[in-house]
Amino acid sequence: MPESPPVPLPCGQDPDDLVDQVWDGHGRDLTEHQRSCPHCQQRLRRHRRAHALVTDLRRVRIQAPTGFAHRVMGRVRHDDADEVAIHVGRTGTTSVSATVVELVATVAAHDVPGIVQVRNVGARGATLRMTVTVDLDRPIPDTIAALRSAVARTLLRLVGVTIEAIDVTVRDVVES
Repeated sequence: MPESPPVPLPCGQDPDDLVDQVWDGHGRDLTEHQRSCPHCQQRLRRHRRAHALVTDLRRVRIQAPTGFAHRVMGRVRHDDADEVAIHVGRTGTTSVSATVVELVATVAAHDVPGIVQVRNVGARGATLRMTVTVDLDRPIPDTIAALRSAVARTLLRLVGVTIEAIDVTVRDVVES
C-alpha cells in the first residue's frame, strides 16, 4: 500500500521538511518564515526534543541482567532439542535437529518427478511425515515409492540418518 503524503501544516509547510531539518543538524537555523510562524516553531520544538532524547539514548549503555544470555540460550537449546539423529563416535557426538532433517527431506522431495509441492514435513525419531501434491498424470503409488526412496537415500547420504518410516499424505493432485 503506497504511503500517503504528509498533511501540510496550516501555514503550508511540509512537516517532513522540518523533520529533515532537525535530523540533519539544522534545527536551530530558522528561515524567515519559521521565525515568524507559530506552527513551524511548535513543530520544530517537538522535533528538537525528540532528536535530543534519541541522541541521549545512543549514549546509554544497556546492561543485560545477570544470567540473561544463559537463560535465553537455554531456551534456544530446548527448542532445538528435538533431535532425530545422534552419532556417537571416537571423536565425539554429532546431533542433527529435526529441522535439518525436515529441510533436507523437503529439498530431496522436490527433485522427485511427479512431486509438485511439498506442503509439510515433520520428523520425530526415525519417522518422517510428509504432505505433498502430486502430478495427476503420474501413478500416485509409483510417485510416492520414488519419493520415499529418494528422501531416504538423500538423508542417509547427506545427514547420516536412517529413516525407518516415511508416512506420506497426498493432499492434492494437479494436472501438469
